Amino acid sequence: MYCPAFSQGDVSRPPAAVPSAPLSPLTIARLLRRWNAARTAEGNAQPALYAMLEPLGLAMLAPVFDALFCAGEAALGRAIQTDCGALLSPDERALAVLVLGPDACLVDCSDAFAHALGSARIMLELARKHLET
Repeated sequence: MYCPAFSQGDVSRPPAAVPSAPLSPLTIARLLRRWNAARTAEGNAQPALYAMLEPLGLAMLAPVFDALFCAGEAALGRAIQTDCGALLSPDERALAVLVLGPDACLVDCSDAFAHALGSARIMLELARKHLET
């Protein structure tokens, strides 16, 4: 399925994180890379995501990111491009923009991806508030 949210827009540089976001674009990319490697090797990526998020106090977001990444691949109809070394891939940058950006605009994307993205953004905001207390 075609998803313009991933394939359009300026993804030539990493997005700036929303000031209140508990994660950075680089952390989103690292989560995606860990998810991809764990899913390929073990089939279940949630334990690997949990292990990466737990030291940040965000372990409860492991299933949220698992669902988001799965829905993203389904919306694209292909694997999300990762492993560009020190640089973020265009897919990683686009996903970080959608997750961390102030206003994600989804046009012609699957309902599953739109809902997974909305859920991820809500859960990140709840985690941010929890970390502030």
